[in-house]
Amino acid sequence: MIPAGPALSPNQLASLFQTVRRVPCTLPLQMLVRDMNALDKAARSAGYPRDVFVAGALGGRRLSGAHLDSLTRIRKTFREFSISLFPLQPTRVGWTASYALTDSKGRVREDEITRILGLLIWKAATSGVLWRVRECQTCAKWIAVRRMDHKFCSTLCREKDFRSSDSGRRKRAEYMRRYRATQKRMKSQF
Repeated sequence: MIPAGPALSPNQLASLFQTVRRVPCTLPLQMLVRDMNALDKAARSAGYPRDVFVAGALGGRRLSGAHLDSLTRIRKTFREFSISLFPLQPTRVGWTASYALTDSKGRVREDEITRILGLLIWKAATSGVLWRVRECQTCAKWIAVRRMDHKFCSTLCREKDFRSSDSGRRKRAEYMRRYRATQKRMKSQF
């Protein structure tokens, strides 16, 4: 069992995901984070309250097919990794408790990595910081962001993504034409 304390910071959680990103048993949990972030982003951008995901509806409107699939995967994953709360004792600041991830039959899961990561994802989601943990769109490195519009881990990845886009290629081609013309002029002057 893991004590029910504060969740890891988004930086710590991103670092942990980066460390275990190639471990096969963590891949479903990484997909879980992607799905939860996609639904969170949809809810925020549409201005919907967060707690209205009931029966495939978001604020009285139907979810898109992709969002409905994400919601189904999230629910399925948490159904497989049920979280059990074990109250321990009352203290001056409230009850202390421990969490444990259990399988669908209520048994505590033996897979430590999956168990701990699943619990950390749950804690980050319930404390409202999971949206800050995401993958870089270029290199797929796990990062912690400060703003909703951050998509890349570094300036290099941001530039690489821009240069691979149509507008980035056009801008680079224009720059290179000007650069070569300048070089040609300078060469002819000497």
